[in-house]
Amino acid sequence: MPRDDSHEPHVPGTLPPYLSVSQVTSWLRCPRAYRYRYLVKREPESRSGNLAFGSAVHSAIEWWQGERIAGREPDVDRALRIFRADWTAQTADSLLDLEDRSPGELQAVGEALVRLFVERFTGETPPGAVEHRFEVVLRDPATGAPLPVPLVGYLDALSDGLAWELKTAARKTAISEYALQLAAYSYAVRETTGVRPRLRVVELIKTKVPKIEVEETMLTDREEAWFVEVAVEVYDAITRGAFPPNPSWMCPRCEYRGACRGTVAMKAAA
Repeated sequence: MPRDDSHEPHVPGTLPPYLSVSQVTSWLRCPRAYRYRYLVKREPESRSGNLAFGSAVHSAIEWWQGERIAGREPDVDRALRIFRADWTAQTADSLLDLEDRSPGELQAVGEALVRLFVERFTGETPPGAVEHRFEVVLRDPATGAPLPVPLVGYLDALSDGLAWELKTAARKTAISEYALQLAAYSYAVRETTGVRPRLRVVELIKTKVPKIEVEETMLTDREEAWFVEVAVEVYDAITRGAFPPNPSWMCPRCEYRGACRGTVAMKAAA
C-alpha cells in the first residue's frame, strides 16, 4: 500500500532554493502533486509521453540553433538523428505513457516537426543564445519586500528584443493559454536587460498532418505584475504547507495518482 506522505510536516531547509515557472504552474494545477514532485521527491508512477516527446523535439532544435549561432550550416539530417536518438532513449522507459500512440508513429511526427522548424527558420538570423538562463528577484506587490528565493528559469532562445518559447501540442492553442508563463519571461527579460521583449511562441503541432504555428506578442506592466502576484501567493502557500489535492480531468494521467488515491483509501479504512 502506498506510503502516506501527503501531510508530513515540513523540515526547515527542505523548500526548493528557488522558484520557477514550472513550480508555480505545477502548484496551480495540483498542490498535492507539486509536493510529491518538488518536496517529497517521490518516484513517479508513470511518465508523460507528451513531455518526453517535447524533450526529444527540443533537443534536436536546440542543437540546430546552436550550430547556427556558432556560424556553421547544420544539416537537417543530423538534427533528425539527434531527435531519433533522444526519442529512442525516452521510449526505453517502461513508465512512459504514450496515450495509445505507438513510438514509431510519434517518431514520424517528430521528424516531420523538426523538418518543418528547419524549413521555417533557415532564412532567419539565428538567435543570440539557446537555453538562456535567467535569475531575477520577485517582490511582494503589497509590501515591496523581495522573496527569499529568486525566480530562475530558461528561455528556449533569446535574441535582441525577442524571447522564444517552443511548444509541442496536440492542437493549435490560443496564445492566451500561455499568458502566465509568457508574463514571467517578459518580466525576467525586462528585469535583466531593461527592455521589454517581444515574445515568440512556436507551436509544433502533432496532428495527423504535422504543422507549425508562429505567433508573437508583447505584454504590459499589468500582465507582468499579475504573474508576480500569482507567484508570490503561490510561494506563500508553499511555505505554509498548503498542499490540498485538486481533482480535475488531469487526474487519470497524473504521475502520482496511485499515491494520492491511496492516501484517501488508507484514511477511510483507519
